[in-house]
Amino acid sequence: MSWPSPFSGKAESFPEYLRYVHHFINTPPYGNWTFVEKPMFPVYFNDSQIPLGSNWTVLCPLKANHTYHVYCYGEWVDYGSTPDTDYDVFVYNPSGELETYHTEAVGLPEHLGTNVDEPHFVPTNSGNYSFVIRNDPRESKAAKPATFMIIEDAMCNRWHDIFIQGKENDVPTFNTSWAFEFATDSERIEVSIMVPESLDMYEARLYLMANPEAGMGELLNEFPLAWEPGLYGELDPQDYGGFNLESKEFRGIAYASCEYYGQDMLINYTSPTSGKRLYHLVLIGENGDGLVKFAVKTRFEEGVLTLVDPLDRVYPGNPTRLVFSSDSELKEAKLYYSVDDWEDVSEIEMTVNENWTSSAVVPSQEAGSLVQYRVEALNMLDSYIFFDGNYTVKHEASLGFTLDKENAFISEPVSVDGYLSPPVENLTVRVLFATLNTTSEAVAHTDVNGSWRVEFATEKTGCWMVQAWFDGNNIIYETSSQQKNFTVQSAKIFVNTPPYGNWTYISKPMFPVQISESQIPVGSNYTILCHLTQGKRYHIYFYGDWVEKTSDDKTDYDIYVFNPLGTLEGYHTQSAQLQEHLGITVTSLNEPFFTPKQTGNYTFIIRNDPRESQVAKAGTFMIIENVECNLWNEVYIQGKQNYMHVENTSWAFEFATNSSRFEVRIRVPEGLDMYEVRLYLMANPELGVGGQLKDIPLAWEAGLFGELDQQGFGGYNLESKGFSGVASASCEFYGQDMLINYSSPFEGNNLYHLVFLGEEGNEVIRFLVKTEFGKAFIESLSPPLKVIPDNETTLSFVSPLTDLEDSTLFYSINHWQDTTTLTMQIVDNRTAIAIVPGQQAGTTVEYKVQAVDILENILTYNGSYSVKFESQLNITLEADTVAIEENLTLTGFITPAAQNLTITLVYVSPNGTFQQTVTTSTNGTFTASFKLETLGTWSVQAIFPENDWIYESSSSYVRFTVGPPSFLKQYSLYLYIAGAGIGIAGIVVLYIKKRRE
Repeated sequence: MSWPSPFSGKAESFPEYLRYVHHFINTPPYGNWTFVEKPMFPVYFNDSQIPLGSNWTVLCPLKANHTYHVYCYGEWVDYGSTPDTDYDVFVYNPSGELETYHTEAVGLPEHLGTNVDEPHFVPTNSGNYSFVIRNDPRESKAAKPATFMIIEDAMCNRWHDIFIQGKENDVPTFNTSWAFEFATDSERIEVSIMVPESLDMYEARLYLMANPEAGMGELLNEFPLAWEPGLYGELDPQDYGGFNLESKEFRGIAYASCEYYGQDMLINYTSPTSGKRLYHLVLIGENGDGLVKFAVKTRFEEGVLTLVDPLDRVYPGNPTRLVFSSDSELKEAKLYYSVDDWEDVSEIEMTVNENWTSSAVVPSQEAGSLVQYRVEALNMLDSYIFFDGNYTVKHEASLGFTLDKENAFISEPVSVDGYLSPPVENLTVRVLFATLNTTSEAVAHTDVNGSWRVEFATEKTGCWMVQAWFDGNNIIYETSSQQKNFTVQSAKIFVNTPPYGNWTYISKPMFPVQISESQIPVGSNYTILCHLTQGKRYHIYFYGDWVEKTSDDKTDYDIYVFNPLGTLEGYHTQSAQLQEHLGITVTSLNEPFFTPKQTGNYTFIIRNDPRESQVAKAGTFMIIENVECNLWNEVYIQGKQNYMHVENTSWAFEFATNSSRFEVRIRVPEGLDMYEVRLYLMANPELGVGGQLKDIPLAWEAGLFGELDQQGFGGYNLESKGFSGVASASCEFYGQDMLINYSSPFEGNNLYHLVFLGEEGNEVIRFLVKTEFGKAFIESLSPPLKVIPDNETTLSFVSPLTDLEDSTLFYSINHWQDTTTLTMQIVDNRTAIAIVPGQQAGTTVEYKVQAVDILENILTYNGSYSVKFESQLNITLEADTVAIEENLTLTGFITPAAQNLTITLVYVSPNGTFQQTVTTSTNGTFTASFKLETLGTWSVQAIFPENDWIYESSSSYVRFTVGPPSFLKQYSLYLYIAGAGIGIAGIVVLYIKKRRE
């Protein structure tokens, strides 16, 4: 019997469905049950078909170790707050034994996995499995419709097979059609079907059944469930569903068919949507029969082999098993290996396992052997996969050591004696020393017995850890020792030891000495010995807990300073609870720094004054050289030896400045490679970090011992490893200069510590803390006014504010197309002089001066001068007295003689000044004539205004007088008229006479 589902596809009316799905009511042996002969048909349960407390059994033949997707869902699934139907599913194997079950809460869909979280069910037996669907009366209130589905899942990227039989008399047989499902998020899919020669396939079809991300179907245990109507043949507008096994129905979203026996088929499909999609694959035979092989390919990149449990160490005499996993099922695999760089090759047939792994065992090899191997595997998609690798066969190693002491002092060596097994001569052992924020490393070499030794001396206090490492070689594996510890105290401390009783020795003035509470009882002394250099400037101060102005229990420490000869050189005896500092002399108590008069061990005696002191509180005593900014300083630096610090590897200095920007410049000679220069910000009293005494900041006490605050103050450290300060610089090669360019984020007078660490070699370095920028300049002294051809020219320049270290003059006579460089002479540290060679007339010499002062400022000056002949100009008057209205005639000449030079004649009269321009002839002479119209004393001067090759010049003034005109000139008109009258009268007389005659 059968009953319809509400879906329009009417799968129950399909011949294949009717042929292989059978329903029974009140029929033994299960009562109400459905027999599905092939696991690929949905079973629909109508409303009230499984009443409360009742069961319905679905019987279906399954194959052992095959993977099936079994699920029950439909209208009864309700994720809301009031679900009313609860179906539970129990699975019994062919022997009637319960194999698994699923009893989700009311309203939740059921699936049958091998375990709770597994979406698929893998039977342990072959035969008819019974799926008992029970409407749980404890939680269920209704019996809503449901769909129960069983279908074999075909894992992608591996081959599967199924027996297909063609139709008989055009009627399908039991094995004519089969269906499978698969899920993938790959947009591209290839379904390859290998058809044997004995079979002619009708069709292979691909149905798109679900895409939960697109709202089609559901997702259960991260695996899609088919869109329910689609299982019954219904097709939505996006082509979801339409599942059927009939020859003449919807053929799916893609399909392929055979034209002859044995023709393989390929479905190549690209999904238009993304997300994890569920497909059904239907295979339908036509004629003949045979075993069809098919694979759903979703991975198109090259396959991957992975070494399972990569080899850590392989020892001589032990065979080596190599196991590889694949991302696809393998057909076969071979391993090729070589121990002589592939000159000779051995082949091993690998074992291929069902869990997509393969393995091979490589025979044992000698120590030092490099085994290179290559795996070539053929997967079920007929693609070759490769893996290349290698491993080295070596002996196991053992490493240990002992320490000669567990307690040491700054700069005191600690000996580390060790062994390395197996013993081989000249192997390198690294020994690591570490404390808070600091590490250091030493290197040792084994002797023939495997023994080795290093010594370590440090300048940092605290608990140090020691561990040895052997990095391995071609025959022995790397190894490390156990860790051991030792403690370093701040300085070498002597208790009740001559000659000072209780005292501390500081080898270099840059370490703080911590005085603990009660260490210097009232009325007692404590001595600190430190080597100082004559003429250096040291900042020496003593402060700490004992400086407490609010405490009633007062502590008063006084300090006395004795030179290397035992003579008192300075002291400070402030009142109780006032900080102590050592000034330059005994009497100059306001001087913040101490300058030793001799070189040697100075003795600082700290006395707890019994007259004013009541207790002995803790304090810190500090000695460090203070360097003045904007002056060059020097210090001898020595590189490490055997990776360890020696006496002059590290040095530290302090300086104080209120400049927000400064530079630290370090000149490193060719014989030295520096490890690092570091800048530590130690105090800013205006911010409440550190103190201040005599207007000089005192370092934040905790920062002297390496502590670092959140603003970057402190962290003072003289070790190679550890905090490198607020700024640092390092060398990459010998002789490389270094620069720290730092801008402080804090205003006010900041105290800094400057630390130098050498790496290799040894030399004296020079360093400068520069805080002045942009004030220095250079100017010309007595610029040249006239430069004569072929004469050398001396140019002098002065730097008024800073001393000069170097100066260069560059000059050009062709507008900088060509340049000549002259090294200038430095005189009196401030003046730079250069002599420019003589040049031809008409030359313009342009020059640039570039000088470097002691602060490494670059000072520049630009200028120019012209080279020309000097000239002389002379004039001569034809007469020194000239009548008015007459022309003055003058002649002149210029030397050097040249034609067409313009000469300006300036005439000065009682009534004004007049100018006249003339030009010279080839011999440099010129002539002029000028009409004089004013009586009186005149002067005239000739002026040459210069040209490109002759300087300007002027003649002397020549005076002359302009007088009245001569008698003849003055009365010539009258004389002319009289003469004319006489003449006329004579003519008239003559005429009359003639007339009379």
